[in-house]
Amino acid sequence: MGIDNIAYEVDYPHSDCTWPHSPEELWEHIELAKCSDAEIDKITWQNAARWLRFDPFRQLPRSQASVGALRARAQDVDLRLRSRAQYREEYAAQHSALA
Repeated sequence: MGIDNIAYEVDYPHSDCTWPHSPEELWEHIELAKCSDAEIDKITWQNAARWLRFDPFRQLPRSQASVGALRARAQDVDLRLRSRAQYREEYAAQHSALA
């Protein structure tokens, strides 16, 4: 298969994905595989960027795109895990209060 054909995919926002813990899960696999820094870059972004002809750092410098940096920027993002029914109840309550 080769390192140039491997990429990590999360499948967010589907309920069966590992988000918001995907980086930690991926890191476990990377450590077990004893990946080099170059291999980590290929798996986590370079291969997909090459396939899609996409520059992920055109809008946001790489130094601001690490997991830690992105999480720090997204302090207002709700990461609670809840069922669809719980989400629907919260959504209805919020929107009925606004009406």
